[in-house]
Amino acid sequence: MRLLKIACILLIVMPVAFGLSASSASASGLCPDATIDQYLQQPVEKTLGNTKVIYAAEVNFRRLAAQSDRPMMLLFYNNDQDFSKGLAAVATCVINRYPQVRFIAYEIPELTQRELDRAGRYTGGTIQTVPSLYLYRYTKDGMELAGSIQEGYRDKDLVKKQIVRVDEFVKTELLH
Repeated sequence: MRLLKIACILLIVMPVAFGLSASSASASGLCPDATIDQYLQQPVEKTLGNTKVIYAAEVNFRRLAAQSDRPMMLLFYNNDQDFSKGLAAVATCVINRYPQVRFIAYEIPELTQRELDRAGRYTGGTIQTVPSLYLYRYTKDGMELAGSIQEGYRDKDLVKKQIVRVDEFVKTELLH
């Protein structure tokens, strides 16, 4: 038992001592630069095609979200919008590392207040903009909103920074 405790301490302390903490992670280690470039140039749905995404529509959204018995990422996007392309790149690069997290995408084809309000019904009325990424943790009481990103990105450097941040958030907040 004492040996097991020592091993656990070493697993926690050694990476930090050698500068391998999560804060030193780079986006390139999570997703190659060429892949990020490609994602920023193509339609969102083509990027999402590189994941095990579940596409939701108004008719099946509640059922898909309610059936989730594991952490969930929920992306609201517009297929051709540049800002959506950046956030889809972030979500795709991160979700491919965590198959235990359910990934649901919901397209909002028309960026009108009516469409935002309609989609907002599924998140408690919190959608303010498209794209948006919601991160839910699974608890014994059901799904609980752990965090969200209410903006998109066109700049590769911002996408890379967000990939690292979201990856860290998933590890520490959704999968603990």
